[in-house]
Amino acid sequence: MFFTFLRMPAGMTTMDAVEFSVIIDPYEGTVRIGRRVFQHLLDQSPTPERCMEMFHLQRTRFEMIVERKLRRPATDRRWEC
Repeated sequence: MFFTFLRMPAGMTTMDAVEFSVIIDPYEGTVRIGRRVFQHLLDQSPTPERCMEMFHLQRTRFEMIVERKLRRPATDRRWEC
């Protein structure tokens, strides 16, 4: 398996992000998806509740994006949104 999730996504943090833990050998850490990312997916203000709902609806999409980025060479990664 490519992804191992250590826990379910947490709600919006003080950083205004949905966060979840992930392991993709050799990387192990926390991924945060900022509220601005959700602005592009939602047709209304990205409240914490709507962001969590959208994350669950699009979870596979977010997982694939994270996996692709982590498998790139470190010099080729772009994390800003």
